[in-house]
Amino acid sequence: MECNWDWQCRSTIPLKSMLKGLPQNEWLNVPVPVKCFDDGNFDLSKVTTPFILYTGGRMDIDIRSISLITLPEGAFGC
Repeated sequence: MECNWDWQCRSTIPLKSMLKGLPQNEWLNVPVPVKCFDDGNFDLSKVTTPFILYTGGRMDIDIRSISLITLPEGAFGC
């Protein structure tokens, strides 16, 4: 995520462990709580780029949609 249209205001999380055990070749919902991006220096009220995906190796992925939604408290951890 990026905030305030500033690449220096960026927070990232690794997805490898989250995606590693998922079944292949089927559509899945993978919720990632926004609070996982809050490292204490990230202004969640000024998100301007909600999704940047980069990898250090080969990865095949199809993304149908990305949404910011409210999850029930305690539903998922980081």
